[in-house]
Amino acid sequence: MRSRVPVWCSFVTLACSLFAQAPPANGPAEPDLGHWALVGGDVVVRPGERIAHATLVLANGLVVSVTKDGPAPNGARVLDCTGLTLYPGLIEPFLPIDVPAPDPDAGNVHWNPVVLPQRSALDGDGPTAEDRKALRELGFLTAAIAPTGGVFKGTAAVVLLSEPEPNRKAEILNASAYQLCSLQTRFGGNGPDSEMGAIALVRQTLADADWVERNRAAANANPALRSVLRPTTAALTALADQRTLPLVFDLDDELQVMRVAKIAHEFERKAFVLGSGMEFRRLQAVVDTKMPIVVPLSVPDTPDVSTVTKAERVSLRQLQSWEQAPTNLKRLINAKARVALTSARLSQRRDFRQKLADAMAYGVTADEALAALTTTPAELLDISDRIGTLRPGMIANVLAVAGDLFDPKSKLRQTWIAGRRYEIAAAPVTGLDGRWQVTFAREPAVTAELSLKDGKVGVKFGEKEKEQSATNIVIDGARVEFVLTSKELGDRGPFWCRAQLSADRLEGSVRDGLGTSFALSAARAPKEAPKDPPKDGNEAKDAKGGDGKDERK
Repeated sequence: MRSRVPVWCSFVTLACSLFAQAPPANGPAEPDLGHWALVGGDVVVRPGERIAHATLVLANGLVVSVTKDGPAPNGARVLDCTGLTLYPGLIEPFLPIDVPAPDPDAGNVHWNPVVLPQRSALDGDGPTAEDRKALRELGFLTAAIAPTGGVFKGTAAVVLLSEPEPNRKAEILNASAYQLCSLQTRFGGNGPDSEMGAIALVRQTLADADWVERNRAAANANPALRSVLRPTTAALTALADQRTLPLVFDLDDELQVMRVAKIAHEFERKAFVLGSGMEFRRLQAVVDTKMPIVVPLSVPDTPDVSTVTKAERVSLRQLQSWEQAPTNLKRLINAKARVALTSARLSQRRDFRQKLADAMAYGVTADEALAALTTTPAELLDISDRIGTLRPGMIANVLAVAGDLFDPKSKLRQTWIAGRRYEIAAAPVTGLDGRWQVTFAREPAVTAELSLKDGKVGVKFGEKEKEQSATNIVIDGARVEFVLTSKELGDRGPFWCRAQLSADRLEGSVRDGLGTSFALSAARAPKEAPKDPPKDGNEAKDAKGGDGKDERK
């Protein structure tokens, strides 16, 4: 017998269907401010692949296409990149941040307080606004944030260096990139006080984690064993769960590279090292470990030999290290080591580009340097399928440079992080500032006064009207873009305007919210006649006579 459905169920089903299939709200379409066509510049797709006079199209946070002299798609914001070189955004493989330690009173922590592998960089607030801005200004658009403090410090996470929405954290690309370790000994009595003690603690902790893993495997094979197995701590459980994660060792000198390589080999763990910059002192032994090396560009300070006494205090090893440290990167590359670069360990992060130029002066090529800043760190951090090149389908992390990235005098103009634009240094404005009489070629035509000053755009549609401020302003040399929402241009706003300065006129177009375009043109507004200065009291007194009476009658 066919079952009968109650009438009220039918009404509920119909109502749910109507709500689920409700049409979108009626109204003008918003312009897609994340759809870009970067035209006319040279695009470095990846190390060794460069396309001159290319069109790079970005949409929905991804790279859509890279073509030579390709057309800009309809609806895209067109940016003239003539004279610019577009690179993949750089990747910082090590950005230390503060992360709270687990509560020791909560239980389930390791007996040694410097063993904290259960921590995650995501437990903290992430990169500060100052760090994000400073790294973007160097071209770094992605970073692996890592906890500080401890021998086992915790897991690093890879995040984008865009500005997050209010009350949100940075966008995550890889929540668990590596487990950070060190042979640190300066703990004030709460940890190992010698490098030998630190090595012993690392080995014992990894052995305990392997024991946890073996017990879990035995319990899974024989559930009866679960009742007799000793409970373990969150720290050892975390290390057992992270068996496939690389161990990254934060090291102080080149000799520690060989020591941690033995640990990684003993416990069959993938590993790479954050080096000291002194690897050239034991180059072949370091390279023979076959571990990738994240290379800092810090070099020793110039020894003070200004007097005989001071010169006698400087050892030959100090002098040799000071002289040879800038060659470290080139020597590692020539020895076939797998290297990535970091801005860590510099006393001033802003010196990174100059330090890189100093290293490249010893023979490092642009392709080798770019690989160490993009493709190699992307592979080490397990994000190479999304970050590191400008191939179609990759996340739209783009760096625009006026010239060559590896010339420290070249200006970094702007970046895109997942398609979102950040200006670093605006191109010099060439004659845009001032007042303009603009005509919007609608039916009927609309006239207004446009004012440009100090990167701001205002528009006034009548003498008595209040000036309206434009939004989403882009000024690049002789080109300006902005968005207006004024009803004076109709009810199909917002209106996306763009114009180019040519022969002291602005010529361009406007696209409304429904995609219809019309022209705009503008000429400079005539200068306002100077107003007569007000008469001072003496002139008024002379006109009326010394006693104040008017004697001109």
